[in-house]
Amino acid sequence: MNRKQILGFNDLKFAPVFILLLGMLTPVMFFGNKPIKLPAEYFPNAFISTIMTAIYYFSGVEIIMRMRRKYPAASDLGKRLFWQVIYAAIIIAVVQTVIIFLMQNVFTDYNPARIDEPTGVQALLASAFLTLLTMSIYEIIYLFQKYKEAEIAREKLQRINLQSQLDTLKNQVNPHFLFNSLNTLTSLIPEDPKSAIRFVEKLSQTYRHILAVGNEKLIPLRAELRALDAYVYLLKIRFGDKIIIDRDVPAAYAEDLILPLSLQMLMENAVKHNVVSAAHPLHIRISVQDNFLIVRNNLQLKKQQFNSTKVGLANIKARYELLGKKEVKVRETEGEFLVELPLLK
Repeated sequence: MNRKQILGFNDLKFAPVFILLLGMLTPVMFFGNKPIKLPAEYFPNAFISTIMTAIYYFSGVEIIMRMRRKYPAASDLGKRLFWQVIYAAIIIAVVQTVIIFLMQNVFTDYNPARIDEPTGVQALLASAFLTLLTMSIYEIIYLFQKYKEAEIAREKLQRINLQSQLDTLKNQVNPHFLFNSLNTLTSLIPEDPKSAIRFVEKLSQTYRHILAVGNEKLIPLRAELRALDAYVYLLKIRFGDKIIIDRDVPAAYAEDLILPLSLQMLMENAVKHNVVSAAHPLHIRISVQDNFLIVRNNLQLKKQQFNSTKVGLANIKARYELLGKKEVKVRETEGEFLVELPLLK
C-alpha cells in the first residue's frame, strides 16, 4: 500500500505548512522565557527548530506507517502505540546526540540567539512534544477512519441481513398459496373442466404477479389491486357464495405504495382462521381511511385451528418493520377483525 492508502489521506499536501508552523512556534513555546524584541534573536532558533521539526515529522510518519502495516487493526492500538513510542524515543535520542555533537564540534561559534540558551531538558521536551503531537494527531485520524469503516461495514451487513429476512418472508407466501390452489384445482378438474381451465389462467396470472414483485419492497396500490382481482376469482371458485368481497378504494390512492402480496396474504389469513360456509359466509371489506388501507372481516373463528405456517399477518408486520415504515394497526372487536396497512407516498 502507498502512503495515501495507509494514512487515509495525502499528508504531503499540508506537511510543509504544518512543519513551518510548528518550527516557528517551538522557540516561543519552549525557549522564549523573555519577550522577543529583535528578529535576529528569533529567526536563528526558528530555522533550527523548523529543520528538526521536519526530521521528527517525516521520521514519525514513517514509524506510523510501518506500525500500521504490522498492526493494522483498531484493536491493536496498544501494540501500535507502544512500538511507536519506543522507536520515537530512539529517533529523538539519535537526533539530539547528532545535534549536540555538531554544536560542540562543527558550529562552535554559533550561539542560538540571545533569548535564552536552550537547555538539554528543553530541547528534549521540544523534540518529544513535536513527535508525540504528530503521532497523536495521526492516530486519532486513523481511529476515526477505522470507526467509520466499521460503521459502514455494520450498516452494509445489516442491510444484507434485513434484505435476506425480507426475501425469506416474501417467499413464504409462495408454497402456501400454491398448496391451496392446487387442492382446489384437483377437486375442480373432474367436476367442471372448463372452469378448471379458467382457474389455471387466473392462477397463472396471480403467480406471474408473485414472481414479478418478488424483488420489490413496495409497489403501487393499483398494481396490487389489479393482481387482487385474479386472486379474488380463485377464492370465488374455492368458496362460491360462501365468501363476499367488497372493495371501495378511491382512484386518488392508486399511486400510493403498499407491500406487494399484502392483500393476498390478509385474505388468505382471514380464510384460514375463520369459518367459511353457506350458513356463515365470510365477508371481507377493503376501504381507505386516513392514508391507511383497511381490510376487515367478520369474526367467526374456527373451533379447531390447524398448525399455522405463520404466513399472513405476522409476515406483513415483519416486512413493514424491516423496511422501517409505519406500523401496521390491528384491531379486534366482538364481531370484526381489522388490519390497517399504511399507504406510503
